[in-house]
Amino acid sequence: MTEKGGWTRKQLAEWGIPSPPPPGWRKHLEAKWRGEDVPDLPRDEPDQDALF
Repeated sequence: MTEKGGWTRKQLAEWGIPSPPPPGWRKHLEAKWRGEDVPDLPRDEPDQDALF
């Protein structure tokens, strides 16, 4: 955790959480920790067209 109580990008990546974390990522992580079969979280990445 950071000094302000947040999680670092590195720690989130180790847990499989994309950066920036999407809404509901904590509930997703809790369900995964309990052993529930949950789908991967969607990544909010820009379109390739937006890069050029």
